[in-house]
Amino acid sequence: MRLPTGGRLTRIAVFIDRGYFDEVGRYYKFNHPYRARLSVNSIQEFIRHKVAQYEKTEEAFCQIIEAHYFRGRFSTSDAVAAGKLEDQAAFNEILIRAGIIQHYMPIDCRQGIPQEKGIDVWLSLEAFDLAVH
Repeated sequence: MRLPTGGRLTRIAVFIDRGYFDEVGRYYKFNHPYRARLSVNSIQEFIRHKVAQYEKTEEAFCQIIEAHYFRGRFSTSDAVAAGKLEDQAAFNEILIRAGIIQHYMPIDCRQGIPQEKGIDVWLSLEAFDLAVH
């Protein structure tokens, strides 16, 4: 898209898989000299910066137009039993404040082992849908 100033706007869509995000977050928290969790806002800034470098343009012309977060989610009773309900709500608030759309699929715990099914397919379909429409 060309802007009146002659610059070119690069539109960015971000799709975050919780499993990968958690893995990277644990690395930075426990193994990296940084020793802190990743900031969702900082990740978005980093993405804009890298896209601007790649596109050889200014960051102002690289805008995240959509951001999505995908994960399996435990039932409320399972989250309460694990003492994770408050953490879950706090992270939801972080995502909301960052303008990230949340997508959840229930985690099936009926067989004793948590089963997360379908969320990766949903992420792929959302990305595909956005790319073609």
